[in-house]
Amino acid sequence: GAIVAEGTLMDRWPTGAHGGTYTGNPVACAAGLATIAVIEAIMEQIAPLGDYILDELKNIKITNHQSPITDIRGRGLMIGIEFENSETVKKIRAQCLEKGLLIISCGPNDAVVRLCPPLIVTRKEAAEALGIL
Repeated sequence: GAIVAEGTLMDRWPTGAHGGTYTGNPVACAAGLATIAVIEAIMEQIAPLGDYILDELKNIKITNHQSPITDIRGRGLMIGIEFENSETVKKIRAQCLEKGLLIISCGPNDAVVRLCPPLIVTRKEAAEALGIL
């Protein structure tokens, strides 16, 4: 963090007067670097897992000729599945919830199911969610 002020104001504070537990310190910096390292390691898994989920969803659409899906889009693990209307999405959300899968709707007219799993989701968990969906 930084403070920018006129010198006349800054000269009123003795050295160390403006500080606190919320300021940068070696422990906070080490924790921040460790968090970044974990996220970087996870990021290597996200693109392939996202591609897997997108491919599976596209297969569902292709193999089900009566599919109400109008579009599938996404990047990484944030994926949108657009349906013909919001009533279809409401039914899908309710049925998924009954089976233990929590999904949300978004987009124009609430006709999109948004998949946004945690970055630590496994392929096995993704497959289970797709099976429910």
